[in-house]
Amino acid sequence: MIMSPGGRCGGVGRWLLPIVLVGALGCVANNSPIQELQRQVQLQAEEIKHQQAQIAALQAQSHPQPALPPPACDHEILRLAQRHGDQQMAAGNFKNALGYFQDALSACPKNDKALLSAAQAASASGERALAIEYYRRAAKAADPAVATRARQALAAMNRS
Repeated sequence: MIMSPGGRCGGVGRWLLPIVLVGALGCVANNSPIQELQRQVQLQAEEIKHQQAQIAALQAQSHPQPALPPPACDHEILRLAQRHGDQQMAAGNFKNALGYFQDALSACPKNDKALLSAAQAASASGERALAIEYYRRAAKAADPAVATRARQALAAMNRS
């Protein structure tokens, strides 16, 4: 502070003290609104985090993960059904055999041998329309031997 020789505050010093005091009080007073603003920002940030978590949960519910597709072929059921079907064909039980071969097809819908076996059992049991359906599918088989046998059987059925 600027003092005059008599110990009294001079011209500028006289006004400087009140300005500094008012400024200091203003800073203290202004600190309170800044702190309030910071508190509100913090609360809003927490609310945003909470809402983001809610949005993520809703998105997970509205877009459930797809279930895994069933296996393309259950080889154990195919093997057992084919074996039982072959046994029934050998015993002359063609309708029972057809049921087993259809089980094999349920386990492995694209199995060439099961298609041909089902066609043969259907034909032997007198189910001509079903036999033709199975032979037509078997005629498109990836296995050339199965496809050839199916085409031959279809040709024979068309002649009769």
